[in-house]
Amino acid sequence: MIDQFFPVFLNLKDKLCIVIGGGKVAERKVENLLKVKAKVKVISPDLTPVLKKLTEEGKIEWEKRTYKKGDLDSAWLVIAATNDPEVQKEISQEAEEKHIFCNVVDVPELCSFIVPSIIRRGFLTIAISTSGVSPAVARRIRETLEEIIGEEYILFLELMKSL
Repeated sequence: MIDQFFPVFLNLKDKLCIVIGGGKVAERKVENLLKVKAKVKVISPDLTPVLKKLTEEGKIEWEKRTYKKGDLDSAWLVIAATNDPEVQKEISQEAEEKHIFCNVVDVPELCSFIVPSIIRRGFLTIAISTSGVSPAVARRIRETLEEIIGEEYILFLELMKSL
């Protein structure tokens, strides 16, 4: 099988990213989007305590309801983190129609992008992917590399930046 995904790093600063779903998986996705300064809106009837706190702090916008067609208007990127296969398919179709990057968690065939396993050390970012075939293998490789690539790279790259 040929890998159909093109590796790329996106600048999501101030771009509207919609996460549909309010559970633990959505929580992880939201936290990662906030790390890169994306503007995040969550659409879900319920939220985890962490997501509720982010809403109360004004860090994310929350629409307390289920997904409906049209929700992706003005989105730059969408992540579907629901447990409903039919809703996931509808989200993927709407995103495709509107040319919006879409990740349907754990369903690579409905995705226009997949999220790799990531190591961050300051300015150093390493992304590991198995093209959706085995996220567990990507995670294991990440864990191995995390032991090798230590925190010293943060200082080293800070020094390189200042040259």
